[in-house]
Amino acid sequence: MTSHYRFMIWLLFEGWDVITFDYRGYGDSEGSPSKLSGVKEDGIAALQFAEALASEIGKPLVVFGQSLGGNIAIAALSEYQPPSLSLLILDSSFYSFRSIAKEKLGSVWFLWPLQPLGYALVSNALGAGPILESDKTRAAFKNMRALFLHSTNDPVVSYRQGDLLYEAYPGPKLRMTTDALGHVNALADDQIRRRTAQVMESPAKEFPSNP
Repeated sequence: MTSHYRFMIWLLFEGWDVITFDYRGYGDSEGSPSKLSGVKEDGIAALQFAEALASEIGKPLVVFGQSLGGNIAIAALSEYQPPSLSLLILDSSFYSFRSIAKEKLGSVWFLWPLQPLGYALVSNALGAGPILESDKTRAAFKNMRALFLHSTNDPVVSYRQGDLLYEAYPGPKLRMTTDALGHVNALADDQIRRRTAQVMESPAKEFPSNP
């Protein structure tokens, strides 16, 4: 929470209430993140808490997942879709754990022979791309509006990963990109931040094909 608040604090000045949390094993949260099913449960619990508040005050709910958080958000939303949800935002997220593990191993020449380990040793249980492409869970996102943010010069999660995730998404979608060097830095671009605020405020206007 302490490392990501600076990316989200601008929303307070746009009139939004912001709820954030640490996964188990992060920050002050107890437990261990090693069990991915437990991390997904944390995401579902956060969605349920946010939905209860949004419903109580009669306001729309926007889910914002950055980097790893995008995969957690997709995994959680595949099991629980908040009735108040108006928009999903995925910022600098990757297609799957296996695909990014293979990509990282392939980026260093002396690790090239280890690339198959990206598939053999890394679990894809919470991989956003496979969830979106699965017949079992794909339908949950058919009518869920999604905004994708990414930098073409992201040194941590490549733009290719974001592109694969965008292509896998089955629902109404928009994409905004920046060429600034850095990870989860699209919102540092004033133009993208203003445009994102507009989409959050009136997503139905930005997704005319959405029923």
